[in-house]
Amino acid sequence: MHTPPPPRLAASHALWQRARRVMPGGVYGHQNGAALGDGHPRFLARAERSRIWDVDGNEYVDWMCAYGPMILGYGHPAVEAAVAEQVACGDCLPLPGPRMVELAERVVALTPRADLVVFGKNGADVTSWAVDVARAHTGRPLIARVAGAYHAARPWALPRLPGVPSHYREDLVEFAWNDLDGLRALFERHPDAIAVVMTTPFDHGTGINPAPGFFAGIRALCDRHGAVFAMDDVRAGFRFHLGGSCEHFGAAPDLICYSKAIANGHALSAGLAREALRGAAERIYFTGSFFFASGAFAAALATLEVLERTDAITRIGRIGGLLVEGLGEQARRHGVALLPPGQPAMPVIRFADDPERRRIRRWCSLVTEGGAYAHPAHNWFVSAAHTEDDVTRTLEATERAFRLVAVER
Repeated sequence: MHTPPPPRLAASHALWQRARRVMPGGVYGHQNGAALGDGHPRFLARAERSRIWDVDGNEYVDWMCAYGPMILGYGHPAVEAAVAEQVACGDCLPLPGPRMVELAERVVALTPRADLVVFGKNGADVTSWAVDVARAHTGRPLIARVAGAYHAARPWALPRLPGVPSHYREDLVEFAWNDLDGLRALFERHPDAIAVVMTTPFDHGTGINPAPGFFAGIRALCDRHGAVFAMDDVRAGFRFHLGGSCEHFGAAPDLICYSKAIANGHALSAGLAREALRGAAERIYFTGSFFFASGAFAAALATLEVLERTDAITRIGRIGGLLVEGLGEQARRHGVALLPPGQPAMPVIRFADDPERRRIRRWCSLVTEGGAYAHPAHNWFVSAAHTEDDVTRTLEATERAFRLVAVER
């Protein structure tokens, strides 16, 4: 039986019905609002700083930041001015422009662990590039990752999805987060076969930090067994440190992947490598017709300049701290057990004893109805545009949501 949409989302649902007729699933991939809950809109009309408006005109404080790219907030004037100036001169051309070289020099200078860089458009471009470089360098086939970690919408990273040939499963081996013994066992089980160990700077699904010595242990195991250590810093990027998450968490990888926080919403990703991998990086073929568009390079140069000259990174952590502290206090008062939220700049909001995420889905729908866009199955993101007023408005919505879910058990 068809359930009519809530009146506040009538236009959003009507647009989704149109989309279903011409696109698989209505909206495919992770930006399918229909999968999040009845309180969530399915299409947005505009955005400004930390706020978004859906096609019905409802306003929300946005704690997803377009799944991370909006580190400075929507429509940052310095970034948009730099893009407009560059695009007026040329964007997607048959050869790259000087902004590409300028950005390459800038990113390498900012990242102590890297000597060279390539650019793509999405995080999957550069995590896949990292795998190719590691395989070319070592001559080995296997990829070791933390169990369940997401690194790309690509066959090598999602080998059990429909349409992916079964042989991709044989190339992927897994160990648990913070489990050096598990990684050591993989090297012993697959001697001279692991090309790369890829991790994130913290566990995205839980927000759990690396244990003391975890990254040093990975570094030592890779060195001992001749494998490459790759850091997927696509989600966090510069949210913790201008030198990237490796500087914040003390990791020393051979390859680093950036994307979401580098160009404030303009499509760009960066793969960085140590000098020892230059030969492998020069042998593999990595390109795309839009990879060399100068507008995104101008956006990244402006974004990094703002991050460097302002207190944006500190502010992101402070505002995130206010948000998670407020949520924790509300949850305790209403008797709702929350799991630790992890990084304040990228919190993971989860209920204890909620394995199917039923209660967090209901809670996030209520929060979103109350004017703060909340995701039930992904870490949230804080931008430098978020304010204390945004936290206050959000906590007003979450107060009502906690009160209602507390009595619905």
